[in-house]
Amino acid sequence: MANTEVATPRFNYAGISLALGIVGIFIPVLGLVFGVAGTVTSNKTIKALKNANEKGYKTAVAGLVCSIAAIVIQIFAIIGLWTFYQI
Repeated sequence: MANTEVATPRFNYAGISLALGIVGIFIPVLGLVFGVAGTVTSNKTIKALKNANEKGYKTAVAGLVCSIAAIVIQIFAIIGLWTFYQI
């Protein structure tokens, strides 16, 4: 009888960072908060998964990209609304 060990993967936040980045793109003003939270969680996950042999690295990178895009879009939206209503 062979001794087979099943490795239990650690929980990583790659999917959560991707979800936060996507939600941050579509929700006005609060998307800035979601974008920052997604950036923090994806950076944490990327550092944790860089040397580990686990899945989720590419998802964490996609979460980082979406989170940065959310931050940029929200900043432009806030500046646009501010200049529009400042007449």
